[in-house]
Amino acid sequence: MRYPRPALVLVFVLTLGAAAAASAESDVFCICTDVTSGPGGGNVEVAVPGSCTVYLVLAQPSGSPVLGWEARVTVEGSATYVGNWTLTAGMDFDNDTDDFLVGLGVDGLMPNSAGMVPLLYMTVKLLGEGPLFFKVGPAPGSASFPDGTPGYLHTLGVNTPATVCSGDFDRPVFTLNNGDADEQGTWGEVKNLYSQ
Repeated sequence: MRYPRPALVLVFVLTLGAAAAASAESDVFCICTDVTSGPGGGNVEVAVPGSCTVYLVLAQPSGSPVLGWEARVTVEGSATYVGNWTLTAGMDFDNDTDDFLVGLGVDGLMPNSAGMVPLLYMTVKLLGEGPLFFKVGPAPGSASFPDGTPGYLHTLGVNTPATVCSGDFDRPVFTLNNGDADEQGTWGEVKNLYSQ
């Protein structure tokens, strides 16, 4: 089916508007390779063997400083890799390697100039081919966020639920060596627009 040029221009404008709205959203957990620019997400290609440092960030917190946070962070996929998460600050009160119930103390962490608070980092050493999928979701059994969301604390007694940059806890917020993941996502958004 052919679409007239005005329809294509409208799709382009709507896509830009949706991207701007997503990037301005507050209280979002995401994974990125650079904590000084943008909210992150997407796919990065890394040579094998090779390495890449990734960061879990809280983008555009609606309150600060961040005094504590809770989330489950998982890495799935077929690539053989070595790497462990390291807290940028604070203490994890959970013994599970995927679940984080972190207290940061009275000073907490402030957003950087890009509006991001780096919470965790991992240097991923890729030893084998294949993609890696990074997901962020709610910490199971959380008493602070019982509605099934991850979240953070910026004022004592105020638990702030958070979303993820993929828009869905079941979708990866970031991938390594996932080929044309960005193109597939973009084309899926255009098809979705026309199916409504």
